Amino acid sequence: MFGYQIRLAPMPHRFRAPNIEKYNGETDLKIWLVNYQLVMKAASTSDMFFMIQYLSIYLTDSTKNWLNNLWEGIIKR
Repeated sequence: MFGYQIRLAPMPHRFRAPNIEKYNGETDLKIWLVNYQLVMKAASTSDMFFMIQYLSIYLTDSTKNWLNNLWEGIIKR
């Protein structure tokens, strides 16, 4: 589903996964994504490609299944 730039994004030095509530499809996606981005930046992650790559960790099973069923390479930026 992710393009090569996203798949190859390196993990930031000393990255520690922040505690973020998983997205379940019931809340406003735009608000959740803004919060996700802010929390990831607070965790010393400024690389947008890594943020996208790491996103699936914070999805519930139903939203992760949706994401995993997208066409290969459809999400590039």
